Amino acid sequence: MDKAGWYDMKAVNKTILLAASLFVPTLGASWAGETVIYRGTEIYGESTETLSALPTGDTVILERSSVVLTGDASPEGGLEGKCLGVALRTAAGGYSNEFYCLLHETERDSLVVKGSRIDSDGTLEIVGGAGKWQGATGSGSYKVELSTGSVSDYELKIVTP
Repeated sequence: MDKAGWYDMKAVNKTILLAASLFVPTLGASWAGETVIYRGTEIYGESTETLSALPTGDTVILERSSVVLTGDASPEGGLEGKCLGVALRTAAGGYSNEFYCLLHETERDSLVVKGSRIDSDGTLEIVGGAGKWQGATGSGSYKVELSTGSVSDYELKIVTP
């Protein structure tokens, strides 16, 4: 190959490399999905509890609640739904629970969230979804004001497939 042909080949290779480098980030972005974050300072809800005292002085609690998570993330205004879980309040004043919530953004778009809490710190994990949330994953956290039992701060990050 003569020198002129070599330069032409180099130009072709640079063009292919440039085109590939522009194309790959576009592919990666479409695979990553959209991330939506619900963040707020209060979860509105009503809770009913059924108490069962244990011989140890601890108490088992069946918790049912209706909740609304507000935030700027949803054009619909928030997520609302129902939660069901079991908690343990120890005789020494400790508290822990595990629960599941079915949350709806619209009639067709819903999430199943698993949560747990030890004393004032809680975690959330998305374990299922329907509609635009089908296949979604994500996690979050929340804090509870122990003196009132109300949620004082939360964040839920949802990643769509």
